[in-house]
Amino acid sequence: MPKRKYTDSVKQSNRTWDANNLDRMSLALPKGKKAEIQAAAGRVGESMNQYIKGAIDQRLARDAAGTDQPAGGTDEAE
Repeated sequence: MPKRKYTDSVKQSNRTWDANNLDRMSLALPKGKKAEIQAAAGRVGESMNQYIKGAIDQRLARDAAGTDQPAGGTDEAE
C-alpha cells in the first residue's frame, strides 16, 4: 500500500479540526519530571498525553466524589 501523502490541505484540515474540537494548554514541570512521565506512560502502553489525561480524569472523579485527601492527612487545621 503506498504511503499516504500528508499534504498542506490535510495539515490545514487537521489544524481546523483541532481548533474546533480541542483545548490546548502548556504545562511547566520540574526538570526530569517529563522523562519520569514518559517512562511511566510507556510502561502502561500509553502516550504521554493519554497518561496525563487519565491522571487528570481520575483526580477530577475523586474530587467530585469528595474522596480526595491531600498527602499526609486531612484539610482540617490542628
